[in-house]
Amino acid sequence: MTVTQGVAPSRLTPRSLGGLPLGKVSEMSPHVNALIYGEPGVGKTRLIGSADAVPQMRKVLILDVDGGALSVKDVYPNVERLRITNFAQLEAVHRDLHADASHGFQTVSIDTGTEAQKYSMAAIMRDVVIKAAEKGEARDPDVPSMREWGITQEQVRRVVRKYRDLPLNFFMTCHVKDDKDEKTGITKKAPDLPGKLARQIAGFFDVVLYMYSKEVVNPETKEKKELRLLMSSATERITAKDRTDKLDAIVQTCTMTHLYNTMTGEIKK
Repeated sequence: MTVTQGVAPSRLTPRSLGGLPLGKVSEMSPHVNALIYGEPGVGKTRLIGSADAVPQMRKVLILDVDGGALSVKDVYPNVERLRITNFAQLEAVHRDLHADASHGFQTVSIDTGTEAQKYSMAAIMRDVVIKAAEKGEARDPDVPSMREWGITQEQVRRVVRKYRDLPLNFFMTCHVKDDKDEKTGITKKAPDLPGKLARQIAGFFDVVLYMYSKEVVNPETKEKKELRLLMSSATERITAKDRTDKLDAIVQTCTMTHLYNTMTGEIKK
């Protein structure tokens, strides 16, 4: 092999490029990842828990950051739960999941990313206050600077990216916020994360779903019924996407059985 002065030797082979293995997109893992956001109590955690009804997704681990896993207790009792009370625990759990595949989990969920970001900022501000006190200065723990906002955004991006890259199904839930575009005046619903982080985190996922409820009336009996729905297609006012291009724009069957089978090709659109 010829090596030119100052240039690394070529690592191009029939099945690798730059030392990295080539692979066809058709050979990609059937694992799915999705960000699901909506109002508190709309059913996001229960939807994640319903992954336990899918053999290919079992067993299921919910990283309960929000303390909301009670909604799964009676309907999906075999779902496993870790109560997360600080951001460092999310990093520690990832290290163990990455280091040893014998854990047996096929699906992991961060519930919710909204609260996880707040834990990140709380830890950052604790350190800031301590360091300021050591210098004889004072910092308000509730008033982060631009520097602290930058740090928390990078922490959350890093952790979400690491979980997404595990050889598992990965879901993250978030609350919803209304973002108003000052130029157009249009208010858009988006995952409840600060600043640009909502858009950046949404970009990490193949699927972004807005979950909401809608009251419908049976035209014959006049009975009212509350439906849970998912939007998978972006609009002027809703943040959503579906890279699989297999989900309906409005998904009316809010179960992981339906979502998984549809996204992995078991159900034709």
